[in-house]
Amino acid sequence: MAAIVEACSDTVDGDPVEPWIERKRRYLEHLPGVGDDAILRVALADKVHNARSIVRDYRQEGHRLWERFTQKTAREQLWYYGALLAFFQERRPGPLVEDLYRAVGELAWLVARDDAQRLFPRRLWLDPDLHAGQAPDGWIQARTAADAIQLLDEFTVHELSLPAGPEGEAVIDWLIEQDSEQRDPWPEERLVFHGEGAEAAVSRSAETIEFRSAVARR
Repeated sequence: MAAIVEACSDTVDGDPVEPWIERKRRYLEHLPGVGDDAILRVALADKVHNARSIVRDYRQEGHRLWERFTQKTAREQLWYYGALLAFFQERRPGPLVEDLYRAVGELAWLVARDDAQRLFPRRLWLDPDLHAGQAPDGWIQARTAADAIQLLDEFTVHELSLPAGPEGEAVIDWLIEQDSEQRDPWPEERLVFHGEGAEAAVSRSAETIEFRSAVARR
């Protein structure tokens, strides 16, 4: 029982009054050393419950929810749950991890849409990794191409940063399609790429924008 409690606690080997971010980092470093699958199962169930509770409360309270937390920003919460999701996807794939994926995805979407309503100018960053691939400060993070497209369709976006690869390409393809329908949801100021393979993506982006101009002249 003590081992299970330890696996679920973020005060492992640390002072419970130390900064929130340090406790979470310590806990994330601790998890890979847990070898008992039963302990990981309980820890995973605990995180799923917590994530679902945050989603439920966020739907009811919106941005005010974070005033309840020691760390009062959605950004840090998503950083933490993004790391938990990545760990459990590798160590304990299955239905419970899928539940965590859905809860984290819903929370990320609610935060992104809330940020799009509150922030100006709007800078949109597409990356599925809420932990290692988290958006820079002041940017709105979308986890999927579908989420990014919905935000582009609903809001005026001033800057857009896409990952190289299929997700970024899906957004570019949608933008080009909108040109053919005489709509212009392209970012007003800048479109760039980030991450591995970004140089090639930037080159392709230039070609794409030229193609966009040609479509617009038709």
